[in-house]
Amino acid sequence: MELLKQLENSILQIRKIAVDSVKVKEQQLEEKVSAAVDKMHIFIHQNIIELISERKTTLRKNEIMFKSIQIACSTFFEEYDR
Repeated sequence: MELLKQLENSILQIRKIAVDSVKVKEQQLEEKVSAAVDKMHIFIHQNIIELISERKTTLRKNEIMFKSIQIACSTFFEEYDR
């Protein structure tokens, strides 16, 4: 009976060690994720103006390119219709 009680205590200790270990790993993972999110947040805020400017420049380039294609197509079809 005493052996059974010791075995039960050992199992409970192992379970506690495992639970504590998982909690520590979860905390470490949360800290790493939080640090990564903080870094992304800082990067975005530091670069937001530049990113917006690049986006606007790209939109202008695409608009110019689209207008050029539109003019070329119109010219082609006008010549084709003659």
